[in-house]
Amino acid sequence: MNGSAIFDNSNLFDGDHVETMGVRCVLRVGDSELVLLPESRAQVSGDRTLLERGSSIATGGRTIFAGTLRIAPAANSALELDIAAAGRLSIAVREGAAEVQNASKLVIASMHRGQARTFEVDSNAAGGFRSQETSFHLTDRDWFGGRMPLGK
Repeated sequence: MNGSAIFDNSNLFDGDHVETMGVRCVLRVGDSELVLLPESRAQVSGDRTLLERGSSIATGGRTIFAGTLRIAPAANSALELDIAAAGRLSIAVREGAAEVQNASKLVIASMHRGQARTFEVDSNAAGGFRSQETSFHLTDRDWFGGRMPLGK
């Protein structure tokens, strides 16, 4: 945690970074739990968690950020999140539901139990994301410029 090895338990403080090496780590904040799988990194702040690298399993309603994406799970939800490579985020909803929003707080996906999607940064569009499992494509530039391609 914050560059120091922890072998048992530790308290988390606002802004702390938690990084796993060869083992998983369980973070409990309020009624939510985040399991960081091996080779993962997250920052815990206030009412949110920033997943910076790797994979996690999240339960409860705690907001999770990955890059500029905001993942807002419903209470009692269970999600699997994986940052497989720079700019790619996979989300699988195991229980409950979640909304995925971009940096402008525009909902780009409403996901329910059993759904999985992969999002990647669209390097040609500032603030835009592209969903790999659907034909949905929206960028802030397109939205405010009046152009909105709906197909691939």
